Amino acid sequence: MKPYTGTKRLAKLLKKIASPNRLLILLAIGNGEACVCHLETLLGLRQAYISQLLMDMRDAGLVNTRRDGRHIFYRLTKPQLLSSIIDVAKLFNIPTEELETLINNDPLPQCCCPVCTAQSSSTSLLNYPSTIQKRGKTQMLTIKILGSGCPNCKRLEQLTVKVVEQLGIKAEVIKVTDPTKYSDYGVMSTPGLVINDKTVSTGRIPSIAEITTFVTSALETG
Repeated sequence: MKPYTGTKRLAKLLKKIASPNRLLILLAIGNGEACVCHLETLLGLRQAYISQLLMDMRDAGLVNTRRDGRHIFYRLTKPQLLSSIIDVAKLFNIPTEELETLINNDPLPQCCCPVCTAQSSSTSLLNYPSTIQKRGKTQMLTIKILGSGCPNCKRLEQLTVKVVEQLGIKAEVIKVTDPTKYSDYGVMSTPGLVINDKTVSTGRIPSIAEITTFVTSALETG
């Protein structure tokens, strides 16, 4: 073995993840798998650009693929890489909350892949008491997403819109991007979720089940 071969190989591998968007993609794939359209919906990046980065990382052995019809799903070859990324951030006192919330495999609205379109469980007003069903059809909820427009904020907005659509209720979803307004709702870290002027979540992306509970509780209290 030539001297320094190991360092050269490691440097070459690290170069493959040494950009914000490459890290975002790896974190978004997380412990599960994701297709390009899923990553496009989540991260707001161009599909061709994501495909290019994924092909490069696949050639480096960072991800592998699985085909399902016309969809190709990407999975980390070494999921342990996720914890290593978080550990490095902590080592250099880089806040990890935003990074950790990206490691999430919930289905996304507006994504046409089988993972997102498959309905593993039916979520509709039919599952709730008749009083909730009636209010959902007549009462208008005001839902605010607090955040600068980062990937986490966009993801929270998408999941919230999906819940509203699945429940078939009336709701106005408003984006609040002015940081001076956050304190009005007691939001110190974003993304924040406010329903009818009541703050229900801050600093993280709640699951679809949690958002559904927040919305139906707001309907129940009227």
